[in-house]
Amino acid sequence: MQKAADTREHDNLRNALTVISATDHGVGPEMEEIWAGLQDDLATLSDYSRHVISPATGHYLQFENPQLVIDEIVALFARL
Repeated sequence: MQKAADTREHDNLRNALTVISATDHGVGPEMEEIWAGLQDDLATLSDYSRHVISPATGHYLQFENPQLVIDEIVALFARL
């Protein structure tokens, strides 16, 4: 599998990027660990990334923790 960082010199996501990850997708600990690694890799696409973990939330974390999403959008625009 190609890592996100391997494509950095050819990407357009060099600006600010925020990845917000849930921790409980209901797929078991092994898959959660793989998913977390993929999310970490995604955050490497930008030189100005931020990876935020939302504990005990599922796939629809925007409904379970909407304030976190709002706060991170505001923080993202503040970094631009």
